[in-house]
Amino acid sequence: MKKFGFGLLSLALASLALTTLGASSANAPESGVLTFTATGLAGQKGEVRIALYRNAESFEGKKPPSDVGTAPIEDGKARFVFEGMPLGEYAAALFYDKNANGKLDHGMLGKPTESYGFSNNVRGKFGLPPYEKVKFTLTAAGANLEVQLE
Repeated sequence: MKKFGFGLLSLALASLALTTLGASSANAPESGVLTFTATGLAGQKGEVRIALYRNAESFEGKKPPSDVGTAPIEDGKARFVFEGMPLGEYAAALFYDKNANGKLDHGMLGKPTESYGFSNNVRGKFGLPPYEKVKFTLTAAGANLEVQLE
């Protein structure tokens, strides 16, 4: 049986200092606005963290995320807006940081004890879902995604 493989995600999120929301890419001739809404947080307080990935290597933890951010929970949702993002392919991982320690916590068997989700609302069976299923494309028209945290 495979071990529940969220260690890479936790390591990547915990090892990075959080950057300001709305990070931009000055060198990109074309950019768009990327908006995420994390749902499934009714009655919760605190914050949700997000990591954005530009390729499978990054998503699998072999390289750091391209952007990270934190958003407060308001009315059972957390909203992230990244402006000036280079157009192209992305994937996202989000989690509810219940104890505000900057990482996705796990139980004794390696299963996450905090709610999490991925772009396209894809779930992995025993770890990260395949990059091919979580990736999406940011176009000049922008992208507005909703991710259910479970």
